[in-house]
Amino acid sequence: LGSGISRDRLPGVRELILKVLVFLQTQAGAEGPGGPHGKALEDALDKANLRQGERAAIEFDESPESWPVKDVVLDGLQNQYADFLDIRVDNHPADYLVWEAVDVRGTYGAAIDPDCEHLCIGILALEGAVTEVASPNWDGLLEGALAELTGGSTGVQVVVLPGDLRAHGCPLTLLKFHGCAVCA
Repeated sequence: LGSGISRDRLPGVRELILKVLVFLQTQAGAEGPGGPHGKALEDALDKANLRQGERAAIEFDESPESWPVKDVVLDGLQNQYADFLDIRVDNHPADYLVWEAVDVRGTYGAAIDPDCEHLCIGILALEGAVTEVASPNWDGLLEGALAELTGGSTGVQVVVLPGDLRAHGCPLTLLKFHGCAVCA
């Protein structure tokens, strides 16, 4: 399953980038000049490949949501969001922006109603037509669809780590090769 299946239920890449920029700007404001979050924000803007006039239009004491070049910044970062999320903030773990700024658990692990596509895959799984699904999605929408269809029991074996393959007996094995916000 591709990441498009959950697109109408969860924030897109541009929204996540903006969320991280707001996080960095807020933390930088609390730290004062020269702090690690301010440096990370500068690194992010470097990755956006802004022209000189565009960079000069940014007021760092204002939220990125109100920057006059917000869309230019988002355009510059959306095709390299993996590099953007890999920006290091001093004295924090390498995946700090993913866990703290994006807030994977809160953003993708929250209870959200599944869409028609999730329900259809759930029906196929319950009918035995689909027994294994591989997905890059972090969300729990497929599991939610199966719980909705069965009245509570998901019947899904979520596999994130190799050891997760040891469990048996579920009608559907869901391989989440980028991780799982619900299990996180």
